[in-house]
Amino acid sequence: MAKDVNQLIAQILNINNCSSADTAEFKKLKHNNDLVPKFKDNFEKLAKLINPYYNDCYDIQGVTDDGVDVLLKYMTETETHKIGFQIKSYDDINSKDWLKTLKAQMFEAQGIWKTDDLYIVFCTDAIEHKDKLRNAISELQKSSDCKIHIVEPEKALTFYKFN
Repeated sequence: MAKDVNQLIAQILNINNCSSADTAEFKKLKHNNDLVPKFKDNFEKLAKLINPYYNDCYDIQGVTDDGVDVLLKYMTETETHKIGFQIKSYDDINSKDWLKTLKAQMFEAQGIWKTDDLYIVFCTDAIEHKDKLRNAISELQKSSDCKIHIVEPEKALTFYKFN
């Protein structure tokens, strides 16, 4: 079951029906009001498709989110698994020291939440932030003990529009 939930999320987040130009839509969406609630709802829908009885999905973003905006917990016959989602908005990526902050959040997610997998979901303009995203992906892939999954803006927008 654990493999099924995680595989389904990975497969769905890998679908790309949007172009780089489409991701300019993220400029008008706000982290707390738009992105986190919609992603939480979509993750919860996916988890319930696989296992309607043994999962919980929480919107825990905030000052003390400890590196995770949305936490998905699900049980198998023998263990509880946790998948964390850190959502980075257009405004986040425009802030000073955003990558340093993201790297700190990644370590908090691993240390405090003990996530099995952590998804970094880039909800930004893929064209405008092309170089920033390249740098971030490079940095994040070489500095992690848990499984880090990068969701590029085109794929994030496709999932955001999922009903």
